Parts: sequence; C-alpha cells; structure tokens
Amino acid sequence: MTASRSPTFWIVDDSMADRIIFKESLTRLGEKPQLKEIEGGELLLAELDAQYSNELPDIIFLDINMRRMDGKTALEFIRKNKRYDHIYIVMHTGTYREQSECKALGADAFISKSTDFNACLAKLAQTLSTWQTAA
Repeated sequence: MTASRSPTFWIVDDSMADRIIFKESLTRLGEKPQLKEIEGGELLLAELDAQYSNELPDIIFLDINMRRMDGKTALEFIRKNKRYDHIYIVMHTGTYREQSECKALGADAFISKSTDFNACLAKLAQTLSTWQTAA
C-alpha cells in the first residue's frame, strides 16, 4: 500500500451473507478501503491474473470452505506466483487444524468463524493492526 491511495481489500466468499457481515464489520471499525467482492476461488485467480501490478489488492480475506475451488487451493495457487508475494492473505476459518494447514501454505493471518459479532470485530481489528504494522 502506498500513502497516495486507500488500501484495497478483496473479500472472497461464496456466501453473500458472510460478505455483508464482513463489510459491516469494516464499517464499524471505521475502515474505508477500496473493496471488491469475489464469489469463489476460481474467480479470485482469474481476477488476480487480469489485474495490473498496481491494481492488485493489499489484503485478501479468503474463506476456506467454498464450492468448486476452496480457499486452501486458491491460497496454494497464489503463493506459487511471486507476483502476489506482497499480498497479505487472511483466511476465514473454523478450526485450528485448518489454520495449521493454511499457515503451511502461506497464509498470513486467520479470522475464526464465530457467532459472536463482537469477538469477530475484535479479531478483525487486531488483524488489520498487524497488517498495518507489517506494511
């Protein structure tokens, strides 16, 4: 991310409801990124390939459990391409085992699925703070 533009976040999830909740969470945290919603792993890879280097996202929030191509498979493809090394990838996961597998594939951070909105909000705030410190 450069100082001359707002950060770019991509939300990759095949659930519209989950994408809406995520956008609401960003709003409540006062974040105003350029935001793109993508409905699955295969669409994510196509979108990445279609972008110029200066149009790539700063962060991808990637759900693990999606139809057709899951988040782990998409993560593996992304991390094999040096062009995407700078992208901070946050996996949306439900279990510790999934976190361990995704960490091995190159995920930078994790947000656990929870029915507690405030807990999710706190984890998202912590994740964004860690990303901003690393950027």
